[in-house]
Amino acid sequence: MNVISITGASGGAGATMLAAHLAVSIGQQGHRTLAFDFSPFNTLRLHFGMDWNVTDGLAPQLLAGKPWNEAAWRSPDGIDFMPYGTLEHDSARQQFEALFDPPRAARWFSDCLATLDIPDDAWIINDVPFPFTPLRAQIVAASTIRVAVLAPDAMSSSNAGRIADSLRPDTNASLRFVLNGYDASRDLDHDVRYLLRAQLGNALAPVVVHRDESLREALASKQTVFDYAPSSQAASDLTRLAFWLTAAPQSATA
Repeated sequence: MNVISITGASGGAGATMLAAHLAVSIGQQGHRTLAFDFSPFNTLRLHFGMDWNVTDGLAPQLLAGKPWNEAAWRSPDGIDFMPYGTLEHDSARQQFEALFDPPRAARWFSDCLATLDIPDDAWIINDVPFPFTPLRAQIVAASTIRVAVLAPDAMSSSNAGRIADSLRPDTNASLRFVLNGYDASRDLDHDVRYLLRAQLGNALAPVVVHRDESLREALASKQTVFDYAPSSQAASDLTRLAFWLTAAPQSATA
């Protein structure tokens, strides 16, 4: 089983978008995929056509004392995913996170994966926002590939080292960086890409995800870009990126 955790180096870097599209693209390669949303914003589901008004998901399910797997959904494209769910108040989110305070449930995620009846070549894709809570930390720890999504701006560039330290593997996992929202017409984007390549080396994906209005339009239509604009630059970039992530040597780190 292959487990990917995806974290944005800054707000709006595109981690949720990348998680959704990797789940679909890897699925199109013939692998079973399952996507988890561990962000309270609960937006991963929108890429898979789930109605905004549906409140079901992992967090309300566990807070109600019900089995976690009963909160799973399947998209029209056949992608299995676990929405975070809707929690109306900060106190409810705090109660949910408290369920995983060590040592009560320090291996909850690994135990969940062990119960899944899926092929050995299946891929688990996790949207794991920063900063890390005890729950998010255990998901990263269980991941065989850890991905940081960077925007081509000064914030992401300056945060790359801090994110690398938080994601740096202490096992045989690999650490990858993806540049998202790249605009070839802007000098700053070129400069940031050059600096990141010098800083991160081969851990930086050779494929950038170009800035493409199709991505925003696809989300507004509650689709991935593969369905909404299959001939778009973004669809091509994300397909190539999925192949690189699944085929690249597992030892590369920054």
